[in-house]
Amino acid sequence: LSGCPAPPKSFANFLLHSLLPRDRWSAKGDPQIWDRRRDFPDDDAAQIKLKKKRIQRLVKVSHGAARVLLALVLRPGESRKRLVADLAFALSGGLVAHGEMPSQTPTVQNGVESNASELHALQSWAELCLGIVAPRTTGKNYDTVSSLNMENIKLLLESGMAQALLYGLKRATLCHPMASSACGLLLIPFEIMTRSSVADAIAALSSKENGSSDAAKGSGGFSSDGVDVLERECDAMVVDDVHN
Repeated sequence: LSGCPAPPKSFANFLLHSLLPRDRWSAKGDPQIWDRRRDFPDDDAAQIKLKKKRIQRLVKVSHGAARVLLALVLRPGESRKRLVADLAFALSGGLVAHGEMPSQTPTVQNGVESNASELHALQSWAELCLGIVAPRTTGKNYDTVSSLNMENIKLLLESGMAQALLYGLKRATLCHPMASSACGLLLIPFEIMTRSSVADAIAALSSKENGSSDAAKGSGGFSSDGVDVLERECDAMVVDDVHN
C-alpha cells in the first residue's frame, strides 16, 4: 500500500505482496478480449489469444499463492501466528504490527492507479482472511457455526485482525468501480468475528484452555496418587533417620 512501511522480507510476505494481489478483475472484465463475436473479422486474433493466456497464467499464480498461504495458516505451529500477523500488517498498512495496537491513523494518497492497485490488494487479502475464518465453507454460507474455525478466529482476534480490516476499509476509495466488491469482502470476515455467537464460542474456548493450563500447573506434573506415594516415602525416610 502507498505511504506504508515495507513489510519484513520473508517468503510469506513475498506471496502476500507480490503474487497474491494481482489485477485479476479488470483483465477478466475487458470487453475487447472476452466479449468479441466469433463471426467478427479479427486481424489481431494472435494478440488476443496471447492476452488470454497471460490472464489465465496470472489467475493461476494468484490462486496458487492463496492456496499455499491458506495451507500455511491451517498448519499447526508458531509459523501460523507469524503469517496471521503479517496479514494484519498488510491489511492495516503497517499500523497493526504483530498484535500491537496502533497509535496513529493511516494516510491515504490520492490517484486512480494507486487506488486501483490498493483495492486489488485489499480484496485479495480479504479473501485470504475469509478463507482462514471459514475454511470449510463453499463461499456462499457463513451463517452456521460449523462452517467456522474458532481456533483460527481466536488467533485472528489476538493478532488485531478486526482493527486491520477496519483500517483497510478506511483506505478504500469509494468512487472506484471496485470499491463495492472490495469493501464487501472486507466486511464479511469482520462481521463474522464480531458475532455474539462467535464471541460466546471464543470465550468458551478460552476458558477451556485456561482450565486445562491451571490443572496442569496445580498438579505440577504429578498425579494425586503420585503425590501421596511421594509424601509417604518422605515420611518413612524421616522416621528412619529419627530411629538411627
